[in-house]
Amino acid sequence: MKNQLFKFLKRLSLFLICTMVLYVIFLILFAELAPSFLKGNLIKNFHYGFLEERLSEVKKFSDVDILILGSSRAYRHYDTRFFKENGYKTFNLGSSAQTMVQTEILLKRYLEKLNPEIILFDIWPEMLNSDGVESSLDLISNDYNDIQTLKLALKQMNVKVINTLIYNYYLELTGNKLRGNLEKISEDNYITGGYVRKKLKFSRTYEGGTLAFNMRQNQKEAFLRLLNELNQEDIRVIFIQSPMHKNIDFQGYKIRPLIRKKNYRYLDFTRNFMLDDSLDFYNPFHMNENGVKKFDKALLDSLN
Repeated sequence: MKNQLFKFLKRLSLFLICTMVLYVIFLILFAELAPSFLKGNLIKNFHYGFLEERLSEVKKFSDVDILILGSSRAYRHYDTRFFKENGYKTFNLGSSAQTMVQTEILLKRYLEKLNPEIILFDIWPEMLNSDGVESSLDLISNDYNDIQTLKLALKQMNVKVINTLIYNYYLELTGNKLRGNLEKISEDNYITGGYVRKKLKFSRTYEGGTLAFNMRQNQKEAFLRLLNELNQEDIRVIFIQSPMHKNIDFQGYKIRPLIRKKNYRYLDFTRNFMLDDSLDFYNPFHMNENGVKKFDKALLDSLN
């Protein structure tokens, strides 16, 4: 009986190994040969948000005055040129749809090198609400992959994330993970230090709504780990709610108790900062260059 069970387990293990190997081979061939419209569960090139350019450039930065973290509202709302003009060496480590689990990985990789005196952490509901799939695809496609991204993919158990990770492991092993010059994509321009400047556009009117902070457990746990780790560093951390359209009910108060437990400063520009919803935004959640200039000046005045 024991011999039969052993043979069964041995055959099952062999079958699973062969299946995984064949799956990886098929996936790579599919990624290389199949047309793009068939690749719904595989992201071959994820370049929106300029994370590739940002993480290529981070190698040139060290000992910065200010490090900026957050989602697209981070890399679109904090103009590194303005901070430089005012004497601050700044790097923007924001990324598209960045959630707390990706922020945690990015800080593990780059915090020591950047060694900031101040961290400006732009808080956005989706950083705690989201499943993080989009941000994982961005990170896997545009940075190196290691045990951290493997753990991330296994925790998410999303077929698109796993397939994209396998393909990027292949690209890295074969030396085919190309780095392109992404300084300009459509209406966006990448600016040294991580800021993304958009061609001047204006927002349409927006009826408004409620942005709730319904925290996912894994995101909340990652955020609490971040708070604990940053609390041990000699870094001044400031959490910021950057502006959005005024008719949006933003329940940012739900995150304040977590921040205040660590005695971090919290600056809310969603209600007390006067911007024009049409002239200073290109959509309800992102300022255009007019709004960015006003916001960054008010922020720096507040910091000073």
